[in-house]
Amino acid sequence: MDIFKAAIDLMKEQLGHDVIVALATCTETGVNVRNVDGYYKDGSVYVVTHNCSQKMKDIERKSNVAICKDLMCAQSIGENLGNPKEESNRELRDELKKYSLHFMTVMLMKMT
Repeated sequence: MDIFKAAIDLMKEQLGHDVIVALATCTETGVNVRNVDGYYKDGSVYVVTHNCSQKMKDIERKSNVAICKDLMCAQSIGENLGNPKEESNRELRDELKKYSLHFMTVMLMKMT
């Protein structure tokens, strides 16, 4: 079996639904780690969070992030996709609603 395909299949199995993952961000003096709701789709992990959260401030300063779920760990770049209610996020918003990720005044974050 192709190892890359096996890894993608495992990501879909472990993260292809509303799942709690540990998200690490870089601070000015170290690292912050917290549990967040995550969802994997098409090579990216999406997180719904508040725009004013510390994690978004950390990512704005330095976009390096890491996630961990059980024995799966990955490093990536975090990207602020804006408010999920924006028209440009409609398709993703509709997808995330299927998995009970709720939106208020929040931002979408993508890790690729």
